[in-house]
Amino acid sequence: MVKRAKKPTNQVKKRRKLDPDDPDFDSEAEYGDEAREYVSSSEEEEDDDDLSDASADAKKDKKPAAEVPAAKGTARPGLSDKDFVVRDAPLDEYLIKREATLIALLKRSFKNRVIIFVNEKVQATRLMALMTMYGFKAAEVHGNLSQEERLKSVEAFQCGDVDYLIGTDLVARGLDISNVKAVINFSFPSEPKRYLHRIGRTARAGQHGIAITLCNEEERKDLKKLSRKLNQTLNTFTI
Repeated sequence: MVKRAKKPTNQVKKRRKLDPDDPDFDSEAEYGDEAREYVSSSEEEEDDDDLSDASADAKKDKKPAAEVPAAKGTARPGLSDKDFVVRDAPLDEYLIKREATLIALLKRSFKNRVIIFVNEKVQATRLMALMTMYGFKAAEVHGNLSQEERLKSVEAFQCGDVDYLIGTDLVARGLDISNVKAVINFSFPSEPKRYLHRIGRTARAGQHGIAITLCNEEERKDLKKLSRKLNQTLNTFTI
């Protein structure tokens, strides 16, 4: 049972009647303090009554609080954006420069029938997205794709539906792809055999072909050693 508070009766003594029609009525000068005191006391009484009614209703309708399950992958429920710290991923400047060099080569000189070799599957996927963004028609071949998807990519390149084939060393072994004008090693091959398999995709059966390897200064030394072992002559350019 909620006991309602009684209205105070002695807060304003001898209230005078506020009559706006009275010619002597001046709300600000004569009755200002009295009117403000009366209104303030009335509002406080109403607030007390409303608070008492609200408390009674809350107690009457009170139900046990439901437990909020924690979101999947979070330590506890109710986490806001302020509980998380967003950090920028470090940029690989050398990778960005290498990608920019590749895009420039493709736009200027190598328009079609080009195979681009990478060392890792994730690099193939990244290059596929980058080249698609720049408007190049390309397909990818690597171990994350099914056999059917890989064959479709090779067939699209053979038929001329795409101009570029991006792949790992899976393309260099066991696939007979004709009329390849250029091979670009986006990633430096780690073994001499891999290098031979890659560049062997072009200039086949007496045809003309070009093999390009993108490398930094350290990899350039390794490439020169490799060329000497293979008894080949290399032309190097600094970009």
